[in-house]
Amino acid sequence: MLSCNTSRPPQEALKRCAQQNADRIVIVPFFLQAGAHVMRDIPELVEEARKQYPAVEIVVTDYVGAHPLMARVVEEMINNRFSHGWTLMGTDTAWRIY
Repeated sequence: MLSCNTSRPPQEALKRCAQQNADRIVIVPFFLQAGAHVMRDIPELVEEARKQYPAVEIVVTDYVGAHPLMARVVEEMINNRFSHGWTLMGTDTAWRIY
C-alpha cells in the first residue's frame, strides 16, 4: 500500500483531479530508487484509477532518481556542504564519492 506524508491518500488526489474535469493527470514518482512503490504500488494505483476515470489520460513519468541530472544534484549538494574537492565517479549502476 502506498502511504503519504499528507492526510490525503493519492487516490483522493486523483479523484479530486477527475472531479475538476482534468483531461490528463501526470504522476511524477518522487523516489530515488525503483522500490516497491515505483514497481508495484504506483502501477496498481494507476491501473485502478484508469478504470475509475476512463475519460482521463493518466501518465506516469520515470521516478525522479532515474533522471541523469540526479548526479549533478548530489554533486551540488556536496559542494555546498564541503569546501575541499571531491570527485564523483559513476557507472550506469553505481555512484561512488571519493
